[in-house]
Amino acid sequence: NVILTIDNMTQFTETYTDTLQAGAYTNYTFRNTASIGQGGKVYSLETCVNIAGDTNDTNNCLTNEVENYYIDYCSASGGGTEYLWGIKFANLNNQNSGDKGYSLYTEVIPELDPHEVVHVTITNGYPFPSDDIALWIDANHDGDFEDDGERLMCSIDDGADGEYAFQIPYSIKPGYARIRIRLTWEKDDCTEMSPCGETPGGEVEDYVVYIGKKPATPEHKNYLTIRVLDHDSIPIEGAKLTTSFDTVNYQLTDKSGLYSYQVSDGSFDIKIDKDTYQILNARVGVYGVDTVFTYLLTRDYEVNIFLVTEKKDPVPDAVITFDDPNQRSETTNADGKAIFYLPYGNFNYTILRREYVDAFGSSEIHKDQIEYYITMTDTTRKDTLSVENIIRTKLIISPNPVDKYLQYETKNKYRCTITD
Repeated sequence: NVILTIDNMTQFTETYTDTLQAGAYTNYTFRNTASIGQGGKVYSLETCVNIAGDTNDTNNCLTNEVENYYIDYCSASGGGTEYLWGIKFANLNNQNSGDKGYSLYTEVIPELDPHEVVHVTITNGYPFPSDDIALWIDANHDGDFEDDGERLMCSIDDGADGEYAFQIPYSIKPGYARIRIRLTWEKDDCTEMSPCGETPGGEVEDYVVYIGKKPATPEHKNYLTIRVLDHDSIPIEGAKLTTSFDTVNYQLTDKSGLYSYQVSDGSFDIKIDKDTYQILNARVGVYGVDTVFTYLLTRDYEVNIFLVTEKKDPVPDAVITFDDPNQRSETTNADGKAIFYLPYGNFNYTILRREYVDAFGSSEIHKDQIEYYITMTDTTRKDTLSVENIIRTKLIISPNPVDKYLQYETKNKYRCTITD
């Protein structure tokens, strides 16, 4: 679900019907519309999502403020040869704007204080001595320029070209306000100057100013998401993340191998550390968009040698397997030896060989332990008597001088051959 709330009142809830993979981002446009049309009003907007199975609820909502300062003011325009070529006051400098009859400029919004005297330079694109100039401000933000004290400047028959000054009312309402400047001609006095309507000559330009100190624009934050996987694309939970923008604290990836930060534009260093894996250092860049970086961690490996014997004799062809399905089995060679490249960690092993008793065990792989000696038992070999028992047992001795060996046995139970 995607929910839109305006001024703490839920407007509507809609359902996102596509598939969204873990760690992925998407844009969503509401099908319904909501009104923020009251001029001069600041609206608080909150957009939230409710996703089943979401393991990170820190990024479920996004809040912002929107102020509507485009009030529907009365129409006004001019014509003829005179026009406002340039307007300059505070940090606003609108030059060579052309003859358009009427224009609204909002690219630069000067900050003005109550009771401040503002000096303005007006450049008439085709001045006549009978040209007139006037300036109004909507001091109470009610959508007109008709209230007492809202006409701040008026000059008749002076060419409407040069340096002027006006003073912001002391009781003006803080926030965004509209200023209207009108150039016309052949008015008898300022009472004939109206902020509304058309005139046969001149031009009208509107500007937006801010009374007081504008609130700081919230710095845009991007979502930087780190996804940590092993080389089989299996998420790694609990990977420790250390960043250059927060060297004191660290964060851990969740069961999906994810962790998300909110960061400003820029480039950052990321260190990813997880037991039994090699440490990974990376540098990431985030500029204006939410970004996901995926990293594959490599296991720490060590050379491990298994030596399999039976009464000190090597056991060849013994198959050694591990409970880790990612670790392949190996077969001992003629010396009873098998070599493995094992990642750090704990493993259980099984050794199988026909006519031998199966051998089992566990191993803890680390840098200080690289050789294992395993003894197996041959089920076909007869137990031998000790020397003392052989001495006390009646022997049948069969010498063979020609072939240089001596064979003896004890009642057909034990047989031994001595050569040379």
